[in-house]
Amino acid sequence: MTSSILAEDEQRPAKRVCLDTNSAQETEPNEIKKQAEAPNDQQPAIQEPLTQKHIFKNLRLRRIVRENHGSDIQQIALFFYRPEEQRLVPDGPANNPQLPQATAKSENKEDGMEIDIDDREDGEKTHGTGGLSTYERSFDKRGGVKREAEDNSNLLATVGQNQTSIYDNEHCGDHLDIMSHYTPPNDSKILTCCWIPAVQDALLALGGHEGAVRVLSLAWSKELHTLKGHTGKHPTNPQFILSVSKDCSMRVWDMRTAKCLCKYKADANVARFHPNGHQLLTGNNYGEIRLWDFPLEKFLQNSKTIDQDSLLVIENSESQVMMPAKKSPSAKIDCMRFAKGRVVSKNISGRIEYWELDTKKILHSFVVRNHGINESRFDVSYDDNYICVGNAHGSVYIYDLNTGSMIHELRHRRSVKGVRCCAFTRDCRSVIYAGEGAFIWRYDYVDDETLAEWENFNQ
Repeated sequence: MTSSILAEDEQRPAKRVCLDTNSAQETEPNEIKKQAEAPNDQQPAIQEPLTQKHIFKNLRLRRIVRENHGSDIQQIALFFYRPEEQRLVPDGPANNPQLPQATAKSENKEDGMEIDIDDREDGEKTHGTGGLSTYERSFDKRGGVKREAEDNSNLLATVGQNQTSIYDNEHCGDHLDIMSHYTPPNDSKILTCCWIPAVQDALLALGGHEGAVRVLSLAWSKELHTLKGHTGKHPTNPQFILSVSKDCSMRVWDMRTAKCLCKYKADANVARFHPNGHQLLTGNNYGEIRLWDFPLEKFLQNSKTIDQDSLLVIENSESQVMMPAKKSPSAKIDCMRFAKGRVVSKNISGRIEYWELDTKKILHSFVVRNHGINESRFDVSYDDNYICVGNAHGSVYIYDLNTGSMIHELRHRRSVKGVRCCAFTRDCRSVIYAGEGAFIWRYDYVDDETLAEWENFNQ
């Protein structure tokens, strides 16, 4: 399936350290005296304060994986949902593998989905509305990550050519190992994917050239059903997913009944649910961004009785233009996310804009370094303060959303091809990216003491 390559840094002596900055270890007086008498060039490295920016600057390449299809990896998706969220779909497809297939037909064979990985927990803010508190991993005595039974945040999905691979990103602590693989029956090209929470399961929706959405169950190791119409998950009700098609339409699906509930007449290539669950944004090839209403209450009431022959159709005239279209062909919107209730949008020329949805005021605008004309999805950190984005030459940049300034560049001499997508892990101590050439690259945080050991090892 895949071949794992050991990064150069992995050949150096490494050591696991406790990242709990509140813990302290007493030092014997004799040891203090020895340290004081040691020459300056032998003084132990001083550990800098562990801030998020310091973590980013200490990211080092630790894992490289090459997938056997040899083609571009179109998208990667980490599963960030919490156990509390998965109770929102008690009657989901994982509990009923025999759900009927949808009968709506797609008119176009170039279909895809836009991910909406939003964390939500009762009483807490949703990812995108104001950020979540910092997440810290804990380890058992064998080095494995401690996790609740329903926590699937270790899952990493990739799509490329006609294959989908699912990895355990935290196997035995920090290894990246494949755990499942899927190829569609007709070998059609897969373009995008989206995780969907379910009780005692992890569902993955796939979209591609065939004009259908295939829903996979990781627990059952099978394809549950095919939605033959055209996907991003709804942030507050994951039973709803939204698919975007190049036939100038979008469709809303109910995962419990496998029925199409609504059709939007929208010229869009990307879409994003608003964290409030009642609106959605779309972006098209001309840089135009529109805001649409999402009648959530109506869908909740009529999802089981809706007539497939008389679908609710929402016209383009019922939407509101938030950003006007532009004449430049490089203005195509390829990714949008929410952060702190605001919108982060990007076009294929690398222009990123951070703006207020209500006033349309642009807070920060900058261009990714050496981006070129390249479709590349960015990611927003768990606390909504940072983004990571790749360029056409194999580099990934981390920016501070609050200031628009670049914090750090991830670059390696072997990574020279275009980056199609990148993602932060939930604890923001790793960045994963993929793109042309079927390679997956993962940078991990390394503490100052270990970096000092590596420097001495090279000398």
